[in-house]
Amino acid sequence: MHNRYGANEFGEWLKSVMKECGISQRRLAEETGICERTIRRYVYGDVQQSGELMRRVLNYFESHMAVERNK
Repeated sequence: MHNRYGANEFGEWLKSVMKECGISQRRLAEETGICERTIRRYVYGDVQQSGELMRRVLNYFESHMAVERNK
């Protein structure tokens, strides 16, 4: 997976979509199996995300939004 986001851009996107969906860092960590500290580091742009972890986050929100649309 080619990463077109820098750490800060991905962090801003992640923060925005979490807010829009009403998902906390803790819940995202629990639902994706990604350490909450790692999620926090992504949100604040402290670390460049890996392709695998980014894929897990994107898949989670894709699934979450599909469920919300079908309610």
